[in-house]
Amino acid sequence: MGTVQIRPAVLALDDAATYLSLSSSAFKALVRGDELPRPVQLTAQRVGWRTADLDAWVASRPPSSNLPVRDSGYGRRGKPGRDQPGAEVAAASRAADSL
Repeated sequence: MGTVQIRPAVLALDDAATYLSLSSSAFKALVRGDELPRPVQLTAQRVGWRTADLDAWVASRPPSSNLPVRDSGYGRRGKPGRDQPGAEVAAASRAADSL
């Protein structure tokens, strides 16, 4: 039998922010500025954001003219290589792990 995955219908604030790859503070600022959908009232004390509303918001966003920087996944020092300090230790560690 296959695995069943259930997609949540509503997300709490932190989960909704993570869903959109935003910080919680940026998410709250967008909601306060009426740039993001308002939450729905779930109970007297609880609100949440519909994933369908968040998906529609993402779909309405214009394409970005900012492309990711080439090889941007390695931080300021660049891709690890032989000429960088600690490269020998990392290579030795990988060799030891393969034993």
